[in-house]
Amino acid sequence: MEPARIAAWVSGAFAVLSLAFSCFGFGKSFDQARSIRIVQAIVLSVWIIGPPVWFWAEYFFIWLPSHRQATSQMLDEFKYGQDVAGKSWLGLVSALQGLYFGKDISPVAATTLPWFLLSTRRAVDSRVLRQGVHESFGLPHLL
Repeated sequence: MEPARIAAWVSGAFAVLSLAFSCFGFGKSFDQARSIRIVQAIVLSVWIIGPPVWFWAEYFFIWLPSHRQATSQMLDEFKYGQDVAGKSWLGLVSALQGLYFGKDISPVAATTLPWFLLSTRRAVDSRVLRQGVHESFGLPHLL
């Protein structure tokens, strides 16, 4: 089996296990489940650092040496595959961060946002409160 296919299966299994691991310590603050949170921070760090390193290594050490006479279409297909994988990776890292540490994010942190984000957030919040969630996104009321 080729290295890229092996990496895909291993990373897929690791992604499922990482998401399942969010069940441990879910809804508890960092102080209540400290040992679990440390392991979750390590898992999240591996997911943050690992895939970009893999994308780099895959291009320079796997794809490029085996495709010296590649056409631009072949390169575009490879880049498209890495683009899709990168977006999936970003979604997974975001989900893991929320599942692992969502309880630890303080409401005070929202006040440290730049002023333009705060004003946008207030405008969206007030629109949602005035019109309801469905109308604010242009959706018909379902109830």
